[in-house]
Amino acid sequence: MALQDQVNSRQALSDLKHNTLNFLANTRLTAGGLVGVDTYGGSLGTGVNAGTLYIGTRVFVTNSGVPADGVVTTQGLATPMRTNVALNRLAATGRFNGGNHTIWVTTRQTGCSVLIQQWQNGSYSMVHLQPYGPGQYSGTANYLFGKSTTVLKASQGHYLRNDVTAVSHATATLTGDTPRRYILVQSSFSSTSHYLQVVGVQRNGSWDFYSQTRDQLSGALASYALTWRGWSAYVPYIPAHF
Repeated sequence: MALQDQVNSRQALSDLKHNTLNFLANTRLTAGGLVGVDTYGGSLGTGVNAGTLYIGTRVFVTNSGVPADGVVTTQGLATPMRTNVALNRLAATGRFNGGNHTIWVTTRQTGCSVLIQQWQNGSYSMVHLQPYGPGQYSGTANYLFGKSTTVLKASQGHYLRNDVTAVSHATATLTGDTPRRYILVQSSFSSTSHYLQVVGVQRNGSWDFYSQTRDQLSGALASYALTWRGWSAYVPYIPAHF
């Protein structure tokens, strides 16, 4: 079985890289076990169990039911989520070129925002921010949100747009570079009950990014190719079809 598990994992990883949209439309993808607060590169474990491709640390993959002998590694980039209480939540984020990294993953979104950018020097960055919770806003906002969960959920994306913009500005200030284009993905799990997973695939030195949504109740999957937008027209909003 160990050999077959490896074969299954290698095939799934190959399909993710080379037939991305079709793969995401038919196979669940879950990334996890990512450590730290900023993007890092290295060896990522991958493996298939019960119709799901798991990507992350080897411990995460084996804890997800993949036999240790069935785990296949690949070079990739991983972007952990910055929590709503992280001290360096708005700090500059690292930038990366393609190198030998084949995939780029972040953890599943259930209300978070992910900002992906390509910079003028050709490098790429990604930051993943958790929304603030009840009681973490100030003054009138806290009062209103305490009265209505609907208002709170609808407003979280607005506050996250401000925060991912702050991270972008901090990165530009630190590096002296400016963004060329961006992708902003804001999950609206609270209103759609769709889990959202973002993944990037490197092709010839450039990164293409995709998302997979999964309905919490039915398990139905949908896949999307995410569209780059010019930074000169930056408006931190993307239609919330997720």
